[in-house]
Amino acid sequence: MTNTVNPVPVTSNTLMTTLTPTTDAKVATIEHRRGSHVWHVIRRDPLAMMSLMIIGVFLIIAIFAPILAPYPEQGAGKSSPKTLYLPPSLEHPFGTDELGRDVLSRVMYGARPAFIVPVIVVVIAVAIGAPLGAIAGYKGGWIDEGIMRVTDLFLAFPSLLLAMAITAALGRGLENAAIA
Repeated sequence: MTNTVNPVPVTSNTLMTTLTPTTDAKVATIEHRRGSHVWHVIRRDPLAMMSLMIIGVFLIIAIFAPILAPYPEQGAGKSSPKTLYLPPSLEHPFGTDELGRDVLSRVMYGARPAFIVPVIVVVIAVAIGAPLGAIAGYKGGWIDEGIMRVTDLFLAFPSLLLAMAITAALGRGLENAAIA
């Protein structure tokens, strides 16, 4: 690539307009390279690719559970007393449980909260943690110390015990479990 110089007199304004598209292109190329580098590393690692494919399959199963489940009404929780404890068969590939529900349908429907709860947890953690961290970093001093002491208080208790206590206080439900 050769640089050609325009015969236009160089002033600060012409210099800026001349260099801006090139600079923008370089920034865009660098940003593109960062994303493609991550994808390149993942593609070269067979374990990462296999894990990504498994997560993708489970995500598709979770999204389309009402369509893919062989017994969608049983996946949603409806029992069938005629089919108690059936072993795996062509009709029930994973068998049935103590209430006669198809286990494969239950697994497909159970994948939905397995993807929803972590998203809710991350959103809540970022919504609380980012502002508190920004305030602590910007203000410093006694505000930083106070936020740190509250954080230490939460870290002093075992996380599972704290989650169980919060769930007991808030009641049953998917939303309350995600908050805990």
